[in-house]
Amino acid sequence: MNSIPLRVIFCALSVSGALALYAHQEPPSPKASLANIRGVIRDAITHQPISEARVELKTEKGSQSTATGPKGEYDFRNVGAGRCSLSISKTGYSTLNEFVLDSGTVFTLGSGESTSRDYDLTPQGSITGTITDDDSDQPAPGVRIIPMREDYFMGKKRYLIVTSATSDTSGKYSIGNLAPGRYWLEISGGPSVAIQNSEPGRQTVNSTRSYGHSFYPGVPRIEMAAPIFVRPADVQQMDFRLHKRSLGCVRGTLQSPETSSGATPINLQLQQNSPGLFRVIAKAALTSGPFEICNLDEGEYNIVAATAGSTSDPFYAEYRLSMGTRDIDDLTITMQHGLTIEGSVLFAEGESGGTLDGMWVGLDPLERPRTDQDRNVRVSSTGQLRLQGVRPGEYWAFFEGLPKGYQVTHIRYSSSNSFSAPIKPDAVLGNPRLEFVISAKLGSVLGSVHDSEGKAVSDATVVLVPSPVPDQLAPYAVRTTSSGRQGEFGFEALAPGKYLAIVLLGQESRRYRDVDLIRQKALQAATFEVGADKVVSVSVKP
Repeated sequence: MNSIPLRVIFCALSVSGALALYAHQEPPSPKASLANIRGVIRDAITHQPISEARVELKTEKGSQSTATGPKGEYDFRNVGAGRCSLSISKTGYSTLNEFVLDSGTVFTLGSGESTSRDYDLTPQGSITGTITDDDSDQPAPGVRIIPMREDYFMGKKRYLIVTSATSDTSGKYSIGNLAPGRYWLEISGGPSVAIQNSEPGRQTVNSTRSYGHSFYPGVPRIEMAAPIFVRPADVQQMDFRLHKRSLGCVRGTLQSPETSSGATPINLQLQQNSPGLFRVIAKAALTSGPFEICNLDEGEYNIVAATAGSTSDPFYAEYRLSMGTRDIDDLTITMQHGLTIEGSVLFAEGESGGTLDGMWVGLDPLERPRTDQDRNVRVSSTGQLRLQGVRPGEYWAFFEGLPKGYQVTHIRYSSSNSFSAPIKPDAVLGNPRLEFVISAKLGSVLGSVHDSEGKAVSDATVVLVPSPVPDQLAPYAVRTTSSGRQGEFGFEALAPGKYLAIVLLGQESRRYRDVDLIRQKALQAATFEVGADKVVSVSVKP
């Protein structure tokens, strides 16, 4: 996310006028260009002042901090004018900073300005309760309670772990310092999943009985779960009664391709297969041959195996496992060779930026966690690249270490533009080339946000996306920034093309990667075109 400091641009555009003005005036004293800011920090519920809160001020020239006094007051004097931000924190309260929606902590200080800005900190909530064994009616120690929050990534809903707590010997647990909002709870009381090589026909890990894992209110999958609401300064009492059940084992054989010889080092992962909850439950370094995975609860899983370390002949396997109440024996997973994708990084026609050996490219899977086989590769000095062992599926192609002043303007795979769409390697396609085109002939956008009455809207989230909005949003296809005090915003280093600027306010700002929301908002937005070495001016409304 890059934003343009509009103050600097304005000064550059009006330099001739400024020179004429200063020809008739004395230069200002150094302190005349400095600013002052003060304010009071209060509790959002009681409205009482909060003492000893930490207030940090960041300006274009650095940062400084202070603690609020007994009346909640803070004061910064003789600070640099320009774009700045505040971060306000205290234990037991949600931190207020530039990353909090509609916080009002990002603003512009004028030269010589003295301003007062007051803020309210919201008290955090907590979840407490007792875990009881349903069979014995005794406390259940060692059970983890894991709160998760909803978020969006690559246009899709995800659940992110916030923290966790474990019940003590009396079965009690407590989770504090939770920002107000909705949470989904996972209850996990089983032993760790065990993955290891085994001897044929010999059971090395016995099945066990445990609480396994579930989601509130007692359902096996997160998409079936219901959220709980944590309110400011609220203590949410959540008690659970758990019933022990048998956990199972999977035993089988990992077979290497026929072309490989001997026992091959393998990295094996067990992944949870649940919409919005992509995570690795357990992993282990094995060799090809007999293996077992034990302490498995009922549910849907992915078993993913890939050759370990660097190898000229990588191979992989992926198996979707549906685990019921009984052990699974004699499972055979046959590994296969991955695909090889060759490609290049090209300078746009008529451009040459020298060597490319500092650039890396790779593939990020859309529907599964990354594995050791999802490696990044370094681009050669002549721009050539080679990705080996690629599994069929959907990926975002990504890039790092671009030459200074350059940006990727096109990504081509299988003769199609993949800049705003995932690439889909498949053995049927053969081995199409993956090409990145980079250019230094980029454009910029300067804009402002005003409401229906023409008033400037500050601290709005402005989202820049390609037009038309694609079905899926690549991580690099979405740019965001916040509007300033006068509603101003900017984006720089943009690939030439057509764009939409969409304004999100309030809780909607958190969903800037939600494709459905962006497409809905796009119906009210006007398309504009960014040209090479051009600055486009736009005005947008919420």
